Amino acid sequence: MPRRPIRSLTLAAALTLGGGLAASLGLFVGVSHLEYDNMALAFAQRADERVAAVRQGMNGAIEVLAVTNQLFSNGEPVSRERFADFTARLLERHQFIQAFHYHRVVRADERAAVEAELQHVRPGAVLTEKTPGGLAPAAPRGRYHVIEYVEPMQGNEGAFGLDLGRDASLMTALDGAKSSGQPTATSLFTLVRTGTVAFDLVMPVFGKRGELLGNTAAVVRGKQLVHESLLGAGLLDRDDIFVSVYAGEQADPAALLLSTGPTAPRARPALAGWLRPDHGIRATVLQAGGRPWRVEVAAAPRPFLADHMASVALLVGGILVTLLGTAFVQSAGMRARKVQQLVRQRTSDLRRSNRRLIEDMAARERAEKALLQSEQRFRQLVAMSSDWYWEQDKDFRFTMITGGFTEKSGVAVEGLLGKTRWEYVPGLLDSEGGREHLVRMQAHEAFTNLEYQIVDDRGDTRWFLVNGQPIFDDQGALQGYRGTGSDITERKLTEQRVHHVAQHDVLTGLPNRSLLQDRLGQALA
Repeated sequence: MPRRPIRSLTLAAALTLGGGLAASLGLFVGVSHLEYDNMALAFAQRADERVAAVRQGMNGAIEVLAVTNQLFSNGEPVSRERFADFTARLLERHQFIQAFHYHRVVRADERAAVEAELQHVRPGAVLTEKTPGGLAPAAPRGRYHVIEYVEPMQGNEGAFGLDLGRDASLMTALDGAKSSGQPTATSLFTLVRTGTVAFDLVMPVFGKRGELLGNTAAVVRGKQLVHESLLGAGLLDRDDIFVSVYAGEQADPAALLLSTGPTAPRARPALAGWLRPDHGIRATVLQAGGRPWRVEVAAAPRPFLADHMASVALLVGGILVTLLGTAFVQSAGMRARKVQQLVRQRTSDLRRSNRRLIEDMAARERAEKALLQSEQRFRQLVAMSSDWYWEQDKDFRFTMITGGFTEKSGVAVEGLLGKTRWEYVPGLLDSEGGREHLVRMQAHEAFTNLEYQIVDDRGDTRWFLVNGQPIFDDQGALQGYRGTGSDITERKLTEQRVHHVAQHDVLTGLPNRSLLQDRLGQALA
């Protein structure tokens, strides 16, 4: 009677299958989270760029009004021709400004004379005020807050002679500007003619005895200001990141200035959040013009595979290797059973020994092949990473640099091997950080976030950030160092641009008071 073929999965094959799948899933989750960490770091840098651009735009508008206020703050009379000539250049350069105003405080006994002056500019002009039915002649009261100068006049005729003394938002902003001495923004309002959302920046003008003469104001189109700030920094040409800016601390739709896409948090299941963390939402509240401005930045949804090629490849490769290993173990188990049957049938020790020897050699060859494949996958993972890996001997000289260092850094690997870091980075030991780095290495301690500047083979200046840790043998003797490095040139350039903007006047490009205070502090030190 013939024997039935054995088709059940052997215990060894079942353990191989379960262990391989568990290891593949664990590696997939670990590498996937590393990929998310890298994505989160890149997103944080891009979000900071957009926040800095919005802050720069707000500060630019504030500086423009501060410059305009200087016309009136020196106590000298300002003619309408001078005001128009001065503001024309600012309006041409800053398209987001709807108009410049000068508001004059007028007593009741001065009303007739002021209306006569207004009529010289625009016949028939009188003091007006806003009513539910539109503009109407201002009612008698003890004091008025009148828009005396308007530039440009075309398109803003309705504001000429308008009394804003009962505008609570403007008066509150003016009180804040008097207290802080800085331009202050009003709440949002809608321009009647264009329907555009805007706000006023106001700054008081005082007389020689400290009395309030009036204030200068700039009507700013909020959406256009934010749009030009981001566009000028080259941050509106990407559709994979969204920006929303609100005039306030909360994400109030009524206070929305600009939105390039949805930035609200998305509800997701708990398991999905653990496997795929949502790092792509960041909210920052700026303080500019005496008011808070909320900037939300969110990453656009992307296909999972687009950002996780390495982890998916690792998972697929792990499953394939597991299946092959399981098939091999199952085949080996089946073969062993068949061998046992042949041994019982033929009782030939020699043939049994030869068969096992052949099987062992084949298994060793497969194991060596699997090891080679594993090493190749590791090298591919390193090549796909944005960082590189390096090793040094006990004399701190480089013995190996991998991860496509030459392509990522612009420096030939051959020029670094056999050298210490301070031998190929001129002046590293002249800095405090470089000397501290040498002391830590001589003390056989790990180091992190070491930044230094070099000139690559093309003559470009690059910034690198490296981390390292010592390697010891079983007796505790130092064998060398190993670690990772990355190129942070783009981040450094961004920091330098932000620092330059913070310390130079946006209108003239000359150093501002912030830079003067910094230099005075250095000189005093």
